[in-house]
Amino acid sequence: MWPLNVRTVWCSLLVVVYVVTDFVLADVGATEQFCAEESITTGESIFTCSCPSVTDTLIVQDKNISYENRHINIPDNTQHWRIGGCSTVHLSGPTLTSLNNIHTLHLHDIDHVHLAYDFFTQYNSPLQILRLSHCTFDTLQGSLNIHAHKLKNISLEKMNWNDQIDILIQTQEGQQLDLVAIRNSNIKVLGEINLSSRYVHTFVLENNNIGSIKTGAIIQDSHETIIQGNYIGALNFLSMDTDTYNFTLQGNTIKSLALESLVVNSAILLQVNNNSFFHIERLGLTWLRSKYDQGTFVFSSNHFYEHGRGSLIFYFTIFNEKLKMQNNILHTTHCTCNTLKYIEEMTEMNERTLNSFIQERKDTYKLFMHSSFCLDKNGKSHLSSLCKTSEVNHHYWKISVAVIIVIIIIGFLVLAVKTHKGHRKYARLTVKT
Repeated sequence: MWPLNVRTVWCSLLVVVYVVTDFVLADVGATEQFCAEESITTGESIFTCSCPSVTDTLIVQDKNISYENRHINIPDNTQHWRIGGCSTVHLSGPTLTSLNNIHTLHLHDIDHVHLAYDFFTQYNSPLQILRLSHCTFDTLQGSLNIHAHKLKNISLEKMNWNDQIDILIQTQEGQQLDLVAIRNSNIKVLGEINLSSRYVHTFVLENNNIGSIKTGAIIQDSHETIIQGNYIGALNFLSMDTDTYNFTLQGNTIKSLALESLVVNSAILLQVNNNSFFHIERLGLTWLRSKYDQGTFVFSSNHFYEHGRGSLIFYFTIFNEKLKMQNNILHTTHCTCNTLKYIEEMTEMNERTLNSFIQERKDTYKLFMHSSFCLDKNGKSHLSSLCKTSEVNHHYWKISVAVIIVIIIIGFLVLAVKTHKGHRKYARLTVKT
């Protein structure tokens, strides 16, 4: 039997060894698991890399991935690859051309992405889907260049760009992009989105905070273009020029919309709904054009906070299948009959120097007046009722004045009669005396 103090020392040593061993093994296990491969029901493989701690760094060099002093190779059969949950990720080398089966790459939740200039410009890569979400790129120098001859889908979500960003997408000739989408991002200046194919099936700008959209930013053809739920500080001259089948501008707050900033050609369906416009330059909405023989334009529930001259003039083709205008709201200090003068100025209904769209301007005035509202501190009033209310009020005012005058006249007559009777009575008394 060992002495008590010796047994105590040995027990203490065993506890220390156990704790250290457990910590080391746990750390090694976590390190070995920073990347893992799994199969999904379709038989495809997903290769997922994430940092054990959000303060860690991951380095990708060709097919090698490094975390601290650990290194692994990306499996050759990788089809879907996800990287995220790191403070910093370095991407370099011909990774995307080395992986012959790569279909999808998703970078997410990375504070700092250090991107080699040629990492996304590996034209012969079989990559088809690129998703970037909640990432900050430190080395773009204002331009995100993506070259992949089979690329079909690019989605940018929760991105932060504190300067101008240009996006250049190069695919093989004849390759159709299915989707280009920017969602939930903060962008100081949205520059050129250059598509080599000049066509994308669906283009989406949704729920972004954008300081301004530059001239020539979005010039392409599409089946569907959706601009929805954004805050946009300024849409500059020719920010968008597109031939599209369906165009939707919905739920946006737009502080300034310049002349010809939205040019839409030959759309079958144009929808401009529930937007807040704070300043529209003259002819700012004029080049939203539907197809001459069958297009439809729905202009509904929009809010106008400024009433600029010529801000509500539309192209003549939208009247062939009727402009569907309803429930738009004009914000002003006081809703009175004079408010209709704002609509006259916005449509330039009585402008003699403008020879084009004469009948269309008159039709727009009538449609807007009969389908829309005025809103002031007292609530919402239908535009068509403002002058009627004023006329009724004016009529009541005239009746009230007339009644007061009649009462005054009757009072004078009664007083005169009483005075006359008093004089006669006094005269009789005098004669008797």
